[in-house]
Amino acid sequence: VPYVVFDNHDDLTSQPGEALGRRLEEKLFALWEASKTIN
Repeated sequence: VPYVVFDNHDDLTSQPGEALGRRLEEKLFALWEASKTIN
């Protein structure tokens, strides 16, 4: 099962905004790419 770690040391989830969206997009893209390597 592919996974990525969402590093939230700077607490982007307490007040969602553009920075949270960017980080989620980066991590979901990495997860998508990892999932394509599984047969």
